Amino acid sequence: MCPPVCGDGLVGPGEQCDPGGINGAAPSERACPPFNGVQQCGLTTPCQCPAVQLPTCGNDTLDSGEACELPAIGCGPEQVCLGCSECFPPPGVLPVNQFICGNGVIEPTEICELPARGCGDGQVCVQCTQCLQTPLPPVCGNGNVETGEVCDLPAVGCGPLQTCLLCQQCVDVPIAICGNGNIEPGEVCELPQKGCGPLQVCVACTQCAP
Repeated sequence: MCPPVCGDGLVGPGEQCDPGGINGAAPSERACPPFNGVQQCGLTTPCQCPAVQLPTCGNDTLDSGEACELPAIGCGPEQVCLGCSECFPPPGVLPVNQFICGNGVIEPTEICELPARGCGDGQVCVQCTQCLQTPLPPVCGNGNVETGEVCDLPAVGCGPLQTCLLCQQCVDVPIAICGNGNIEPGEVCELPQKGCGPLQVCVACTQCAP
């Protein structure tokens, strides 16, 4: 089987279309969907339809299908673009430059008003354009490793032989061995009477007894 030739007017294997043109060949009846209002088939082998690019609002380009582009591309001198679908305000309406962020009124083109009007619980209004959640400060000792904490008391988020220190670091827990001659953390005394008085003996490394 011969490989497909782009331009011969035939849609061969691997081709989506064919523009024709070689030796006067007519274009294939299989056309590409309209792209920017034009049905166009690529000219490289194998023939492919151009990738359909959907409009992207906010890319600083007035794409096909958009009425305008943020912030005011395609709009008048006293207008802003809303959602890439319309220029606001319409003629004869209060100019955009008279809207004031911080005047306590949620005006057109504003999402919210300072400090938190129009926002949900635990949110604040930022530049009258968006509501953002305000994170609560971490609480050390509530058993949850929260933002700003490395671990939580007593050892949440630490290894099996570690403890959490002030919710900021995991430290190894020393293991005390009763009878090794050293008074270690967790021991009151050491056998037989180390750490005790002259007439006392050490009991289980936890107390001195007569």
